[in-house]
Amino acid sequence: FVGDNVIVRGIFIALLSRLTDKPISVLVKGPSGGSKSFSVGVALEFFRQGEDYYDLTCISDKALQNYEDAVEHKFIVMFEGGYESQILSTALRTLISEGVVRYMVSVKDPETERWRSEIKELKGPTGYMSTTTKGLNPENENRCLIFNTDDSAELTNKVVDKIFERAFDHKKEQSVKEVSFDDWHNLQTVLKVGPKCVEIPYANALKKLLGKKHPLRMRRDVNHIVQFINCHAMLHFKTREVIDGAIQATIADYRAIYPIVCKPIAESIGVSTSEDMLATQAALRELTLIKEDGVSASAVGKKLGLERTTASYRLNQAKKKGLVENTARRGKEGKWVVADEHASTSSYLPTPEQVEQCLYEN
Repeated sequence: FVGDNVIVRGIFIALLSRLTDKPISVLVKGPSGGSKSFSVGVALEFFRQGEDYYDLTCISDKALQNYEDAVEHKFIVMFEGGYESQILSTALRTLISEGVVRYMVSVKDPETERWRSEIKELKGPTGYMSTTTKGLNPENENRCLIFNTDDSAELTNKVVDKIFERAFDHKKEQSVKEVSFDDWHNLQTVLKVGPKCVEIPYANALKKLLGKKHPLRMRRDVNHIVQFINCHAMLHFKTREVIDGAIQATIADYRAIYPIVCKPIAESIGVSTSEDMLATQAALRELTLIKEDGVSASAVGKKLGLERTTASYRLNQAKKKGLVENTARRGKEGKWVVADEHASTSSYLPTPEQVEQCLYEN
């Protein structure tokens, strides 16, 4: 795997959460060709298709309504999401949030041949995972932990080099194909019957360090933080103390998940801006010193060493966050300018060292 594997690790832990009552739904966003599906595919190798997850290309409006098999404690994985109908988006959103979807449908009585209404249920809890370039329904996206792919020129160069390296040496290509995931699949069986209850002895320290002024989004994201710690402790339950049936999470669990969730959570609640967005804003700021009425996506891409489509994706994502704006009229070539000078890379979660210090002082 080339580059930072933080997204793969995040997806892996999220998929473990299917065993709990609150699965962590995940959205992987990035420009076309940004390795979104590849990252998800790598993580899925460690799990069993059909038993742990279903990977789908598309779902019809009535598919969930008519589905007969169980989706409890499984993940629905959609590649290239964002094109679902309103009906399907609502059903998926309800399944994620409420853990059950109830349909009132008309059925024909085989004896009387008269139509009557009955309630059909699809029971969770069920996790949802999708990749997207355009984004999901805002209400569905709001329920997911969002990972943004690395679209930098540096990583692209590494990917190209690695592909040529494997093309040059067929043994390396063969060794990749021969990797066995049987042990990881067997682990899923062990975890399924293992303890699920987790206690976090340093939860009060986390609460104290986070303070009292929380953005509204934290009502959902706090569950993501807790569930990531819980799932990491579940994964290592053989090396964790168990008291009255509850696995005791250690600071090692928080230290492991911190680099995975700190950026996505800080960005989702609006206290931090990704490095890609900051670099895009900085390039735009520099370019508009010369051309004050705005510059094109191509000019920004050239400045950053990116192709136009990737630069355009970044600019549109930055626009959603209020960092830049397009002053051109609809249908005309973009004239991008900086809109907000107050972007930052502040962290929201306390570091593992801060949590340890708080525990020591108390």
